Amino acid sequence: MTISIVMAALNEEKYITMPLISLNKQKEKDMEIIVVDNESTDRTAEIAAKYGAKVIKAPRGKLNARDAGIRAAKGEIIVSVDADSYYPLGWLDRLVSHFKPGIAGVGGKRVYDRGFHWVTWLPISRFFGGNSAFRKEAYIQSGGFRLDTDQFSLVSMVREEEIRFKKRLQKYGKVVIDKKAKVITSSRRFNDEEFKRQVRNGERF
Repeated sequence: MTISIVMAALNEEKYITMPLISLNKQKEKDMEIIVVDNESTDRTAEIAAKYGAKVIKAPRGKLNARDAGIRAAKGEIIVSVDADSYYPLGWLDRLVSHFKPGIAGVGGKRVYDRGFHWVTWLPISRFFGGNSAFRKEAYIQSGGFRLDTDQFSLVSMVREEEIRFKKRLQKYGKVVIDKKAKVITSSRRFNDEEFKRQVRNGERF
């Protein structure tokens, strides 16, 4: 089973070293790491290349980046990760171990580095973009991500990347959620003013 790890990255020079080191320590050897530079203006691409990642470019927008990376990937299994998360030893083995016949995708759990237990409305059934894996063939058959999504709206992005895409993927096989396949993600997004505005307005995913 060949594996391609796809990471979208925009101006992540302060964060990207940690996830790349943790990914390189995974036991799976038949894998490639693709970092899709989403029009960064800092050293993101330079740092990614330093840690052995294949760097490609895509127009601004996280779904644009993920889609470009998936289509450029050589692996049968795509593992979708974020540029601000830590991936513990054994995480990748656990995630890909689920890929038996009839399985189209596997999702894991996301834990935030500073708690934020108040975010109780993030259901475990969500197919987190920063901790999920799926068959490349199923991605192509499903039509992939809808790139006409408003990629600058948090709510629109979550609905597409973590909810609607999962539903389309399920047409091509079962999607498994493994609560023990945990990654640790930066809580910086909860300080984002747009995120706070959407929570105050009661917007839901």
